[in-house]
Amino acid sequence: MNFFWLYDLSNWELYAVIFVTFSSFSVFGYLIAKKPLTKYFHSKDIEINDVISHFTGIIGIFFGILIGLVAVGVWENYNSCQEKVDAESGNAMSLYRDCSGLPFQVSKVIKEDIKIYLKNVIKKEWPQSKKGNLPLAAIDDFNKIQQDLILFNPISERDKIVYTLCLDKFSILANSRRERVYATQNGLPSHCLDSYHYRMHRIDFNIMVF
Repeated sequence: MNFFWLYDLSNWELYAVIFVTFSSFSVFGYLIAKKPLTKYFHSKDIEINDVISHFTGIIGIFFGILIGLVAVGVWENYNSCQEKVDAESGNAMSLYRDCSGLPFQVSKVIKEDIKIYLKNVIKKEWPQSKKGNLPLAAIDDFNKIQQDLILFNPISERDKIVYTLCLDKFSILANSRRERVYATQNGLPSHCLDSYHYRMHRIDFNIMVF
C-alpha cells in the first residue's frame, strides 16, 4: 500500500488526516495501556508525580526541538522566496531597460507587454498564490513578450547585439518566473507572500517611472 494520495490533498485535508490519525492513536493507546500501567505503578513504590514530571519533561523537550526545526524551515522558505522574487523583478527591469536599445516601435510594444505582464502577475497570479493554487494567470502575457521579441528581425549590427542581449535576458526572466511559480507551492508563509506582493508592486512602479 502506498501513500502517494496524500500529495493530492489540500493543506486542510492533510491537516485533518494527521490530526485524526494521531489523536485516535493517542486515545486508543491510552485506553489500552491505562489499566496495565496503573497496576504496575501502584504495585511499585513509585511516586506518581515523579513519573508525570518525567514524561512532561520529555514532551517539553520534544516540542521544543520541533518548534525550533519549524522556525528554521519557515525562515529558509522566507529567504528562498525573497531571492526568487528579487530575481524575477530584477530580470524584468533589466529586460525593460535593455529593450530600449531596439527600434522605437519594437521597444514600445515590448515595454507595454512587460507592464501588462507585471500588472497581471499582481492582480491575477497573486490571488492564485494566496489560495495555494498554481499561479499561471499571466502566462499568456508572458508568452506575448516572447512572441513580440521573436517577430523582430534585426538588420544592423547594433540591433543584432541588443536583440541578442534581450533574448538572453528573456531566457533568464523565464527561468526566474518558473522558480517563483513553483516556489508558491512549497508551503510559503503568509509574510513571505506579502513580501512578494510588495516587491512586484515596487518593480511595477519603477517601470512606470522609467
